[in-house]
Amino acid sequence: MSRYLSAELLRSRHTALQWLPLTALPLVGLTYNLAAFVNSRTDAVGVLMWQAVYLTGIAAPLTALFAAAAENREKKSNYGGTLWLPLSRKRLRATRLGVILLSLAIFHVLNFGGTWLLLTLSGRSGSERIAVLGLYAYIGTIGIAGLASALTRLTNFLITFLVFTAWQIVGITKPLVEGDHWWIWPMTWPVRLVLPILGVHQNAVPLEPGSPLNKESPAGALILCGVLALLGLIAATLTPESWQVQKKKSPTVSPSTALKSAQFRPALLQRTAARKPRPYSALTLAALTPTVRACLLLSIAALILCTLIYPILKRPGFSSASFTALC
Repeated sequence: MSRYLSAELLRSRHTALQWLPLTALPLVGLTYNLAAFVNSRTDAVGVLMWQAVYLTGIAAPLTALFAAAAENREKKSNYGGTLWLPLSRKRLRATRLGVILLSLAIFHVLNFGGTWLLLTLSGRSGSERIAVLGLYAYIGTIGIAGLASALTRLTNFLITFLVFTAWQIVGITKPLVEGDHWWIWPMTWPVRLVLPILGVHQNAVPLEPGSPLNKESPAGALILCGVLALLGLIAATLTPESWQVQKKKSPTVSPSTALKSAQFRPALLQRTAARKPRPYSALTLAALTPTVRACLLLSIAALILCTLIYPILKRPGFSSASFTALC
C-alpha cells in the first residue's frame, strides 16, 4: 500500500490539490477581522459566528472542489496509464481519496488552527471550542469528499460542483436542518453537527436562550456523519472509471497534391494595412473569457444568496466592501 501512496503523492505535487489548502489563510484573516470590527463580543463566540458562514455556506462545494480537482487531473492524463497495468483499481481509488482527505485535513488545520491561534494571542476566552468545531467540520466533509470523487469520475468537474452547491443549499434550509425530521436528509447532517457548538441557527443568527439546539448532544449527528463517511468511502472505492481514448485522424495528403498547393511566401510580412492598436479591446477579449464570465455570474448569484440567507450581513456597521470580500 505504501507504493500506491507514494505514487499518488507524487502525482499530486504542484497540482491544485496541493495548493487548495492555502485558501484557508485568507479565510482566517477575513473571519477574525470581521469579528473584530463588526461584532462587539470579546469572547470566542464572536469569531465562531463568522465561521458559520463557511460551514453553512461553502463547505460542501469547497470539499467537492478538492475531490474534483484530483479526479479531473487523472481523467485528463488518462489515469497515467495505470488502467493498463496489473494494479489494484480499488487501492488506487482508496489512495487517491486518502490524499484528498489529507489535503482537506491540512485545510481545516490551517483554518481552525489559525483561528485558534489568533484567539489565543488576542486573549479571547473559550478558544478551545474552535478545535472541537474544526474536528466536527472535518468529519462532516469525509463523506462529501468520497461522493464527490465518485461523481466526478462518472461525470465532470462542473456537474460535481453544481450538485454539491445544491447539496449545500438544501442542507441549510431551515425546515429541514432544524426540523424534527432532519435525520432523514443526509445534506443536513454535517450542518446539524456544528450548529450546537457554533451557537447559531442555519443562517448564522445566534440561538435564543431556550432554543433546543443549545441542549442538543452532537452524538446523533456525529453517528450519521460517520454513516455518510462510510458511504462516501464505499462510493469512491467501488465506482469505476469512465474514460475514452480520443484518436485524432490526421489528413492524408498525396505528394502531388502537396506540390501543387505549395506557394512561395516571403519570410517577412509588411503590415502596411494594419489597424491601429486597440489595447482596451484586446484586454477585454483576453479577460472576459467564458470561464471568467461564468465566475462573475456565480459571484453575483452568491452575493444575492448571501443577502437572502444571512441576515447578520445586513447589520449596521457591516460595510459593502467587507460584504463583497466575504462573499
